[in-house]
Parts: sequence; C-alpha cells; structure tokens
Amino acid sequence: MTDSEYLDEELQRLSTPPAAGAGPLSSDSFWKPIEKLFSKNAITVDVGDTVGTAIAKMRETEYGAVLVTRKGKLAGLLTERDLICHVVGVIDDFEAAKAGDVMRADPVSLRSSDPIVYVLHNMQAGGYRHVPIVDEEDRPVSVVSIKDVARYILGHFPEDVLNVTPEPYRGPPSREGA
Repeated sequence: MTDSEYLDEELQRLSTPPAAGAGPLSSDSFWKPIEKLFSKNAITVDVGDTVGTAIAKMRETEYGAVLVTRKGKLAGLLTERDLICHVVGVIDDFEAAKAGDVMRADPVSLRSSDPIVYVLHNMQAGGYRHVPIVDEEDRPVSVVSIKDVARYILGHFPEDVLNVTPEPYRGPPSREGA
C-alpha cells in the first residue's frame, strides 16, 4: 500500500461518521461492544511457525501484531515491539526461531461483546498496544490496536480532525539579527 493509498484510507475512516445513534462521545460510548472498534480480522500463525513467517504476514497485511495459536486457539501474541525489544539482535537466526518460543504467552484477551472500556483499561493498566479478541472457544477473531481506539474516538469529531492543518501554525518565522 502506498503512502497516498494509506492516507486516503485513513481519511475515509475518519470522515465516516459514527454508527447511527452513536451520538456524541460520552462515557456511554465506552460501554458499547468492542466489535465497534474492529477494522480487520486477526492474522494468525501457529506456535510451530517461524518468526520469519510471522514477520512476513505482518509486512503483507501491515498489521502490528499476529496472534499465535495452538490447535486453533489463542496461545500468544507477537507484536512489532516484541520483535524489536526481545527478538531481533537478541536471538541468533531469529527468523528461524519458532513463534511459540518468542511470543507473549497467554495474553489478556477479550470478546467482541465485551465493552470497549475493558480494552481501554487493559491498554492503560498493562501498557498494551494490542488486545486479542477471541470467541467463546478462545479462537482468534481480531486484534484491537491503540490505532483502532484512536480512530473510534476521532470518529466522533470528524470535522475537528479533518479541518486541522498537518502542522500547527506558530506565526511567521523571525529573521535572525533583525
């Protein structure tokens, strides 16, 4: 995806008004189901797949995280941040390492029917940027990222966001020595 296509997609998402009846942003907005935050389905790798496979899927889909499964159920989470902090430059031949050996095992997960406030709480309290969403059998459904949360909040203020300049105006530049 080119930068231009990415920007067009983001502008389209921001200019799409909240769901009918969403109303203004209020504390009630955060008690709506997590499924309101979904932008993409989860991408997964098996615990036996290589880190190289996980990285390739992340690049291909432009996701910041993959869910690691064991027999189709959530076993772990592997994020770009995990790769940078704990894998690349730490493990020799990291691309051949197994995803199950480097994943964050048994991550906090939620269901699509849980309120958005639980995503916010887990992100804030746990310092997470990604929260896996699973079904009743712990099969991956989606991953909610901090970007999805920001998009949801900003979706309540499309005019304010779309009408701002890319950089703040700080007045005319001053001439040196004047």
